[in-house]
Amino acid sequence: LFTSTVAPVVDYASNVWMHACKDKGMGPIHRVQR
Repeated sequence: LFTSTVAPVVDYASNVWMHACKDKGMGPIHRVQR
């Protein structure tokens, strides 16, 4: 129950977070990841 409830939420949140990162500061974040 816990996994089936949390997994989609985390997946959605990570998707939103990734898009926000791409939109806001792709340059600095990209440099840090390398």
